[in-house]
Amino acid sequence: ALPHGLLPPPVDTVGAIAVCSEGLPFESLDGESTHFVLLMVLGDDQAGRDRHLLALSQAVSLFTGEAERTALLQVDSTEGLWSVLQRLTARP
Repeated sequence: ALPHGLLPPPVDTVGAIAVCSEGLPFESLDGESTHFVLLMVLGDDQAGRDRHLLALSQAVSLFTGEAERTALLQVDSTEGLWSVLQRLTARP
């Protein structure tokens, strides 16, 4: 689930992620539960739209790769989640 919104500037880019290893009921096209919810709020200006596209691109990479999903689902703390997210989104 990727709820997101663009607000009139000036607004700081903020985001939150929730991980539920058991899965949450979600009205998805495939009928499956969701394990990840990412919330983003960005400014409706060029910089905000650029960050929006970058964040969505990174989210697609994170949530479509099986190894990445497994790593995220195995996290048991906020600090561990942050560490895994930093490792998975690090640019080579």
